[in-house]
Amino acid sequence: MPFFKETTHRTLFRIGLTYVVVSWLILQVMGTLTPVFDWPPILVSGFGFMLIGGYPLVMMLAWMFQMTHQDKKNWVKEDKEDAVKREGNEVKSNNLVFNIMIGSLVLLSIATFLLDFYVLNNSGSTEEGVGANETEEQVEELSTVGEITESPFDNSVAVLPFTDLSENSDQEYFSDGLSEDLINHLAMMPDLQVAGRESSFYYKDRDEVLSNIGESLQVANILLGSVRKSGNNLRVTAQLVSAKDGFNIWSRTYDQELADVFAIRNEIVDEVATALSVTLGAGEFDVPGMTRNIEAYDKTLQALALYYQFTPDNVFRAINLLEEAVRIDPEYGRGWLTLGDIYDGSQLILSQDQAVDFPGQAARAFAEAAKIAPDMPELMLVEAGGLRNEGRFLEAENMYRQYFERYGYSVARAMEEYAQLLSRTGQFNEAISMINRARQQDPLNPRYTYQLALHQMYRGQREEVRQLADYGLALEGGDFLFKAVDWELAMRAGDKAQAAELIQDYYANKTGNAYDETVSRRFMEKFAGILAVDDFDESTEDIIALINDPSVTPLELGYMARLVALMGQPEIALDYWFGMDASPAIWDGVFDDMRRLPEFNQLLQEKGIVDYWRATENWGEFCVPGGGQDFVCK
Repeated sequence: MPFFKETTHRTLFRIGLTYVVVSWLILQVMGTLTPVFDWPPILVSGFGFMLIGGYPLVMMLAWMFQMTHQDKKNWVKEDKEDAVKREGNEVKSNNLVFNIMIGSLVLLSIATFLLDFYVLNNSGSTEEGVGANETEEQVEELSTVGEITESPFDNSVAVLPFTDLSENSDQEYFSDGLSEDLINHLAMMPDLQVAGRESSFYYKDRDEVLSNIGESLQVANILLGSVRKSGNNLRVTAQLVSAKDGFNIWSRTYDQELADVFAIRNEIVDEVATALSVTLGAGEFDVPGMTRNIEAYDKTLQALALYYQFTPDNVFRAINLLEEAVRIDPEYGRGWLTLGDIYDGSQLILSQDQAVDFPGQAARAFAEAAKIAPDMPELMLVEAGGLRNEGRFLEAENMYRQYFERYGYSVARAMEEYAQLLSRTGQFNEAISMINRARQQDPLNPRYTYQLALHQMYRGQREEVRQLADYGLALEGGDFLFKAVDWELAMRAGDKAQAAELIQDYYANKTGNAYDETVSRRFMEKFAGILAVDDFDESTEDIIALINDPSVTPLELGYMARLVALMGQPEIALDYWFGMDASPAIWDGVFDDMRRLPEFNQLLQEKGIVDYWRATENWGEFCVPGGGQDFVCK
C-alpha cells in the first residue's frame, strides 16, 4: 500500500492533529494561569519542549498500534463477510469518536482563548492591581476629551501600579514605590515612550480593560504585576502584555530576599527593553545615585507616598523620613535629590514662617546630591530651574535644551518646567505647545491640563478654559483645581458674588480645617467673604490683614493679587510681583492695568526678562521694543 494511503488508512492525520490541538491547549492554559498562580515561566517553556519532543514518539506508536483489518487477517482467520462488516462498523465508530474528540478540543481551545482575551487579560484581575470604581462612561470620556489623539508608538509602555499581595496588605507604599521606580528607570531610555506616573496610577484599583487603558494613555504595551513582601522575603511577579489584544509578551516571577529588590528592578527593566526591542546602552538602566541599603530605600518610598498627598503635615513627615534615609546612607545621591525636591516644591503650600529655612535646606540637599552622583539627569533640571528663578533665562534655556538633546522629550516634568520659562518670557504659543507635549506623555495627570487651562485663561479664552475644566474634573485629584477654575472665571466675568457662592458651596461639603490640595480652607473662607462684599474700601482692612498674615502661602498671596487687581488697585498688585519670582501669571488679563504702569517696565528689567528679550530678539506676545532702551507692553 502506498505510504500516503497507508497513513490515511491508519488515521495518523487525525491522531497528529489531536496531539497538536491538545498540546496547544495545555500551553495556552498554562500561559494564562502562570501570572495568576505565580508559576515560574520556565515551567511553561519546559513543558513546551517536552510536548514537541513527544510528537515523533506519539506518531511512531500510533503507526505501530493502529492495526488495520488486513494486519489482523494474518493472525486470526475469520469469515470474510463478517470481517468486512466489522471493519465498516469499526471505521465508522473510529471516525465518530475522533470527530467528536477533535471538535470538542477545538471548541475548548476557542473558549480558552476567549477567556484569556476577554476576562483574564482585559477585565483587570487582582494581579493587574485594578478594582471596580469607574463606570464605562467615565472612562470613555477620559479617552475622548482633551484632544490627545496621536497613535501610540510601538515602543511605548505604561507601568500600572503593582498590586500589594502582602499578608496584611500594609505594603502598598512599597509596591507603589517599586512601580514608580520602574517608570523612572524606563523613562531614561530615549527609544522608549513611557506614560507618566499620574496617568498610570489613575488606573489603580479601577476595573478597566487593557485596550481602553492603552488607548487612553497612548501606549502599545502595559507592564503590570504584584508584590508580596514578608519579613526579609520578597516575591515580585511582572507581566508585559500588548494593550491592543492582551497578548502576553513576557512574564516572570522573582522569589528573592528583600535586599535583592534593586537587582529585580534592573532585571525587569532589562527584560522589558529586550521584549520591546529597545536598545539599551551600557548600564543605561542602572540609574545613578541609587542606594543599596534597603532601609534607606524603604524610608524613601514611604516619604514619597506621603508627599504625593501634598498637605503641610505630610510634607513635614516626608522630610523627616528622607532625612533619616540620608543619615542611614549618606552616599544616597537620589535620596538627597528627592529631599531637595520636597524642600523646594513644598514652599508653595507652606506659610512664610513654616518654610523660612526651606530654600537653604533645598540648596544643601541639591549640593550633596551633585557631589555624590553628579551624572544624575535630574540635576540638569535643578540647575536650569535655579537659573530660571534667578532671572538668568538665556542660561536656563540652554541648559534645558542640553537636557532634551541628551535624554529626549521623555519626562513630562522637564517639558512643563521649560514651558514655564517660555511663558514667563511671554512666549505663550511655544509654552502651550510644550505643555501639550507633557500632556501627551502623562495624559491623565491633572497638573498639565490645569496648566493649559491657566494659560488659556490668561489669554482670555473662556470657552477653551471651560472645556478643559470639564475634562479635568473627571481626573483623579482634579477636583479642587478645576472647581477653582469655575470661580476664577466668575471673578474675571465681573460676578464676584457668584465666585463667592461657588467657593462657599465647594467647602460646604468639606470637614475640618485640613488643606484641600494647595489652598487652606481658612484662607478661602476669608477670601470668599471679601468677594461677597465686592467693595475695596469696605474690605481694605481685611485685605491688608490677609496680605500681611505670615501664615498665608505664596499661592494664596497670588489669589489676593488677582483680587485687588480686579478691584481696581493695580499698584497693590504690582507690589506683590516685586516680592515674587516672575511667573506666567504676570501676563494674566486681570493685570492689564498693572502692565500700563511705568514701574512695570522696571519690574521686567529686575526679573531679567528684558535681558532675555534683547539677547534672543524674541519679545513674545505681550511687549514690543521701542526706541533706544524703551519697550511697550500691552
